[in-house]
Amino acid sequence: MKLSTKFVIATGVLALGMASMVGTGYARERWSGHPTHMARGFGHSGSFGMNGHRAMKMLKRFDVDGDGTLTEAEIDKTRETMLSKFDGNGDGSLTLQEFQGLWLEFKRPRMVDRFQAFDEDGDGMITLDEFKSPFAYMVKRLDGDGDGKLTVQELSRGRHGGRHKHRPHSR
Repeated sequence: MKLSTKFVIATGVLALGMASMVGTGYARERWSGHPTHMARGFGHSGSFGMNGHRAMKMLKRFDVDGDGTLTEAEIDKTRETMLSKFDGNGDGSLTLQEFQGLWLEFKRPRMVDRFQAFDEDGDGMITLDEFKSPFAYMVKRLDGDGDGKLTVQELSRGRHGGRHKHRPHSR
């Protein structure tokens, strides 16, 4: 068997395996009501052109008929519904103020996640120390020469170029 044929078969098997894992995770989440986050391990692109978690959220939001697939018509219908929900004056367009409501609705789950990440003790309040903690860690991690200052070069190296220090577990 040619090497190119083996590559095509291996790629197909891998794609089918990944698709079945994502599908199983989607079904489990849909019928149990509990997010599984199975697809996160597929990296930034995944097989959907976005990470698996985002793809699953998109499918859940736009799959109007619940068949596990998306059509352009379903996406258009959902967007039309969302636009009309926030179109306060009913003119078929969103002003910046109207768009703000739509934007905040989409970003609220991420905002809550970020709030919870800062709230290290889980008491529903972010103290100054809790707010400062991730930034202090960032400076320590990125400060390549240990002088307590971040240069443009240290910031641009980011996650991959800074010294590797372990962040203490918060919970």
